[in-house]
Amino acid sequence: MQPSPLGLEDLDERPELLPPGCGARRIGRDSAWTQPGLRREVRVTCDPTYYDHHSESCELWAPGSPLFRLQRAMALVGSDEGNSCSRQDFLQALGG
Repeated sequence: MQPSPLGLEDLDERPELLPPGCGARRIGRDSAWTQPGLRREVRVTCDPTYYDHHSESCELWAPGSPLFRLQRAMALVGSDEGNSCSRQDFLQALGG
């Protein structure tokens, strides 16, 4: 699989890349994250150093985080490097 030309940080700048129903609002060095199923916004950051200093008040938004549904999306990609996975299916897996 090719490396992604975008990183998690780019989602703040490109909200159209977010799965349907999800949102990120910048509030300093972290963001307020919303997604279907959450009752309220959750503070998230993609910066591990920032997270180390603020782990009591925010989540590290990275693969493996409960808020980052990469495992489900990657299951769609499978062994054919994503050639049979549509963008819509991938976004739906990320959004729940």
